[in-house]
Amino acid sequence: MHVSKIKKTTAYQQADIIHLHNIHGGYFDLKALIQIAKEKKIVWTLHDMWPITGGEAHVFENENYKKGIGATPYKHIPPISSPLIDRRQHFLELKKKIYYSIHKNLCFVPVSNWLENCLLSSYVYDNKIKEKMIYNGYDDSVFYTIERNKNELVKILIFSAQNPFKGESIFEEVLSKITIPFELIVVGKNIFIDGVKTTTLPYIGDRKKLADLFRSVDVLIFPSNAESFGLVPLEAMACGVCVFASAVGGIPEIIQQDETGFLFNSKETLIKQLNTTLHNINFIHSIGSFAAKTVKNKFTLTNMIQEYNNVYNNFFYK
Repeated sequence: MHVSKIKKTTAYQQADIIHLHNIHGGYFDLKALIQIAKEKKIVWTLHDMWPITGGEAHVFENENYKKGIGATPYKHIPPISSPLIDRRQHFLELKKKIYYSIHKNLCFVPVSNWLENCLLSSYVYDNKIKEKMIYNGYDDSVFYTIERNKNELVKILIFSAQNPFKGESIFEEVLSKITIPFELIVVGKNIFIDGVKTTTLPYIGDRKKLADLFRSVDVLIFPSNAESFGLVPLEAMACGVCVFASAVGGIPEIIQQDETGFLFNSKETLIKQLNTTLHNINFIHSIGSFAAKTVKNKFTLTNMIQEYNNVYNNFFYK
């Protein structure tokens, strides 16, 4: 969207602060930030690494974004998706220039300590730019736990959306090596495991239906390769689910190993964790119950809203 169209909207004209989230869908001209910052304060919530890279949402283990090198091995993944002309170096330099030019009216809000550390160590960041880490919050009026009935078999939930960031390629191997009988619930593309009762569900957009699904299962396996925060495991934990998640990005800030869930760095570790724990359904439920109590103290929408109110007030009205 061209900045002139943004300025004509009633919402823009009445606002003191323009709050940005993901603007890398091809609809926003990054240079519009310069014009906006002349008139408004800007708070920009960082949900991924795109604001600090040449165009990738995640760069995994690559650290070129710290060195001022725009190119990485990952130009094939969204949102950059293998452009005909690679302009990542240009965009990295452009971001650095724009951020510095508007630093007096700009505040970044990364959604995890991990993403905050990425921001602070990035080539595009200058210490004159304001920043404040605020965790995403979940809606505790929708995602909450209830007293659980014991399922005849442990019910395992997975999401299989064929997303390059989500690590779904390990599912078939991991699930086929679980020695304890279980029932599988798959949201997305069907996965067949010999001898395992499987229910396949379509994408669930309704948050209440998703919460009901969480409350009907015992375990969530979440093998993401890149995760700035981890809202899906958080919402599952709020519903009393025992979560097994990869130790990437902001996920270790949500899950306390062996207390509110389980973290893994390899499929071998995950297989061992599952075979060690799934035989004890009472233990699985106790982990989920403690997880629900723990996340409610730290990650609710109410907490998040208060933190944003503090940002608005402390950064811009004192």
